[in-house]
Amino acid sequence: MQIPEYKAQIGGGVILALFSCLLYFYIIPTQVIFASRQMGVSPRFFPDILALLLFIFSIALGIDGYKMRNREKQKVFSFVAKEVRLVFLTLLIIALQTVGFQTIGYLIPAILALAVCMFLYGQRSLIKIALVSILLPWGIKLFFEKTLQVYLP
Repeated sequence: MQIPEYKAQIGGGVILALFSCLLYFYIIPTQVIFASRQMGVSPRFFPDILALLLFIFSIALGIDGYKMRNREKQKVFSFVAKEVRLVFLTLLIIALQTVGFQTIGYLIPAILALAVCMFLYGQRSLIKIALVSILLPWGIKLFFEKTLQVYLP
């Protein structure tokens, strides 16, 4: 499947704009508590700003794609079935990892997801897979707990 650059930009802009609206109007209000302004900056402040920036930049991406629709010699993006399958497998792994976080905690799902993704994307050295998939989640956990004092489940 081949897609001209302008169509990819317009499509990407629309998808990111819809995602930013979902973030701003549903995900952030249901997942981040609202604190009164008397306490200073609300916990929702930075997520709201990021969602709004994502919306603005996605609209800019769509407009840029629309402006270049008649330009000659545009890039053409080709998608191979294997690459599309890898994208959907990665999304499935992320979804399973998220479910795992909620049920058994952070470390085991993070280690398994990272190891499976590394194998899917071509890493065949079991030593490298083991080292990265074990040390990186442990390092992140230690960073959050010791530096940021945020305890992961």
